[in-house]
Amino acid sequence: MRLLCRFDYDIYTRTDIEKALGDKAWCISYKDSACRCFGYAVSRKKYIYTIDDDCFVAKTPSGEDINALEQHIKNLLTPSTPFFFNTLYDPYTPGSDFVRGYPFSMREGAPTAVSHGEAQSSAQGLHTM
Repeated sequence: MRLLCRFDYDIYTRTDIEKALGDKAWCISYKDSACRCFGYAVSRKKYIYTIDDDCFVAKTPSGEDINALEQHIKNLLTPSTPFFFNTLYDPYTPGSDFVRGYPFSMREGAPTAVSHGEAQSSAQGLHTM
């Protein structure tokens, strides 16, 4: 995955975990996704983006990489609608509106806390979107 220079980011390795936790480093497993817990615990960043080492950024139908990081940040900045889910379209998209019956008192939405990617299988493996 290419990271753009304009982002300030930190990458933590097993060595970093061992330096920080010493003889308690065993509590952060490297056999599953638990190794992310260290980054979540020490980060002071506004956004945390993680991707599995066996996943790749999905491509558009024309073969271009999807900017997954940009999409996740957009998701996080867009209000969520936790009590009613519109399966047809995003009501916050310019030119859209809420479905009939959606309470006016809830149209401001709620802050979005998590934007979770989707894995799709293919002959080459898993890709996050």
